[in-house]
Amino acid sequence: MAELQIRTENIDFLVGRPEKLSMGEWQDVHQLHRDAVVAAVTPDLEVWRAEAHVDWDAENPHNTERYAEFRKNPNHAVARGFLRPQLVKDGIIVRALDGDELVGFATNYNATSGRSLVATTAKMFWPARRWAWTWDTAVRPDHQGRGIAHVLGLQALCRREAEQPTSAYTYPEFREAGAILEGVGFMLQDSTPDEKAFGGSYRTELARYTANTGQVREGLLTLTGIENARNHTRITV
Repeated sequence: MAELQIRTENIDFLVGRPEKLSMGEWQDVHQLHRDAVVAAVTPDLEVWRAEAHVDWDAENPHNTERYAEFRKNPNHAVARGFLRPQLVKDGIIVRALDGDELVGFATNYNATSGRSLVATTAKMFWPARRWAWTWDTAVRPDHQGRGIAHVLGLQALCRREAEQPTSAYTYPEFREAGAILEGVGFMLQDSTPDEKAFGGSYRTELARYTANTGQVREGLLTLTGIENARNHTRITV
């Protein structure tokens, strides 16, 4: 991990709440997410399936409203069966801007699961049982390889408590995601076979990576150039 150098000259990072973004800002996020996913998946996965993964429909701009709704409050996605049963709160979105142009973003939430709403709510008051869950991380293809995703992840986890466990999920269709997660301290915890994803009847394996929030933060802070990136961060939460 120490070999990676953060090169984020001219990049500003904004930390805010998903519910505070305008629809125009969400449209920029949605477009970037679509482009990043299409570029990141294995070549044999059809483009329309990659687009389905992020709710993209070029002929229906209202899809961005649903995409934004789910990220403002993922409990809506849970209720409609798009996410596994859990309680999700305290969303954070970190955006990377090159001038006025969005070049990356990440979303992170506090999340708990349990057999009842009482159990999941109680865990929210116990940091060791409250997960710092990263839902999305995406960087525009022509800005990749500069460590922007690492800065996005760090800024999100800096808003969480050190003792919290942290998790991220990915699929084998995302060719480099597992190696990137392992490179910053995550370990493959388990996987679920025959998971429905990428639209239609497509089935694949869902991999869950976990780590300790404090340890991941400490590792990221050792990267060359990380302090310069932190100095170009504006927090609006």
